[in-house]
Amino acid sequence: MYITHSQVIVPVGAYFFAASATKKGYLLMKKKEVFRRGAQSARELALQVLMDLETNDGYVNLTLSRHLQRTNFEGVERALASELAYGVITRLNTLDWRLEQFLNKPLEKLTVPVRNILRLGLYQILFMEKIPHRAAVDESVKLAHRYGHRGVAGLVNAVLRRSSREGEPVWPECEENPYAYLALKESHPEWIVRRWVRRFGFEETLQLCEANNKPPALSIRVNSLKVTKNELVTLLEEEGVEVKESRYCEEGLLIKSPIPLTSLTAFNKGLFAVQGESAMLATKILSSLPGEKVADLCAAPGGKTTHLAQLMQNRGKIAAVDLSAKRLNLVKEAAERLGCKCIETITWDATDHTLVSKYFGFDRVFLDAPCSGLGVIRRKPDLKWRKKEKDLKTLASVQYK
Repeated sequence: MYITHSQVIVPVGAYFFAASATKKGYLLMKKKEVFRRGAQSARELALQVLMDLETNDGYVNLTLSRHLQRTNFEGVERALASELAYGVITRLNTLDWRLEQFLNKPLEKLTVPVRNILRLGLYQILFMEKIPHRAAVDESVKLAHRYGHRGVAGLVNAVLRRSSREGEPVWPECEENPYAYLALKESHPEWIVRRWVRRFGFEETLQLCEANNKPPALSIRVNSLKVTKNELVTLLEEEGVEVKESRYCEEGLLIKSPIPLTSLTAFNKGLFAVQGESAMLATKILSSLPGEKVADLCAAPGGKTTHLAQLMQNRGKIAAVDLSAKRLNLVKEAAERLGCKCIETITWDATDHTLVSKYFGFDRVFLDAPCSGLGVIRRKPDLKWRKKEKDLKTLASVQYK
């Protein structure tokens, strides 16, 4: 708790409790009211995303998308907000470790806004070379005034200025403790680092961690049911999208867009789907043929399912199976947008093997089994902080079934 003559802000259960000595009474404000406050800058939007994630335990990609939809930010502002939100989540343990060195109390004792303002400021200082340190400090102090009080702003100013002066942290000695070194230098949980070093060795683990911390390319899949690759490239370039061909998938394209993909005419016409290159390759390995009957178990949200329909030229039958009826709605929406007419959704527990006899025999079965997700940390950096080592045994049991 910070006590000053002007204001106190303390987290209380599902609320921020704000008390002002200059106004009569107390203001009890639900956290969601904080998030409704319009973001005035990319940094503030990133802050709101981080606060939302910490208080509501969401996913960074979905939370960021939801907050961006409430703004009219374009181009540079959208890109900066995204880089800041993803960057802080990617480097979370490193930032918290470094901040603890400058504080005389545990970071967890600070309020949610202050904690994340500090993370944002420190991320810019340590990992964004193009942003002057002075700008990172000044903008963070402005946020501290907006979400706190004069005492909080002083704390933020002091911590970030000291960090700027001291520069790069002194990392743990690699030879003495290679696990701690990799965990903090490359921002991964130590339990993951230990597993990978045992399996792959130090050098390969270092390269893997470094790769996970790099921004991923955004890839899309051309919907050959509606358009050719060349036609789509032309349409996308007309909308201001930068396009490159995938090295691995003939129907894949790598893109950079100044506007949200969902705003593109080509997206709304169902001319492409957003999908990772590795996911495209996995679907193609099945080698399903037009006219066959295929079961796609654990199908939601439908990226691979619709790709199968595309590869089968919309001929045959695909049973899109998933345990969650709600998530199967995403498959239906994707199939409708992309024009995939051979997909039937079935709510079913795939560990119940009577599915085959209850519905129909299948020529092929595609199973993207529930997994840790550690292979896609580069795209979903929050996964590495969500998962625990004990989760792997549970998931392995489900996979076996």
